[in-house]
Amino acid sequence: MVSSRTGLTPHLRFRKAVLSRDRKAGVTHCPDCGCELDYEISRQPHSAEPDHIIPAAQARQLGWTDAQLNAPTNGRTICRRCNQSRGAGKPNKKINKTIQPSNGW
Repeated sequence: MVSSRTGLTPHLRFRKAVLSRDRKAGVTHCPDCGCELDYEISRQPHSAEPDHIIPAAQARQLGWTDAQLNAPTNGRTICRRCNQSRGAGKPNKKINKTIQPSNGW
């Protein structure tokens, strides 16, 4: 049985690092849709979720390692609704492809 990559330790560390960094930086709204992010409750439309700026599939094509993919610099915080709408193969045209931390977005 194959497990989800989101349940593996590297992704869990990525999740914790990105959400912690952005919460401390004062990121309160989704950079894509502008809704207020909820850091306390998960699995709701406005819950804060970490998003890979360069998606896993694209990173693998570029030859990235798992460490590069899950580096906090490849992450930003967006709402669950926007994160789920992106998915594999659905890039968001609003994203700046330069990897930067999300504070200031």
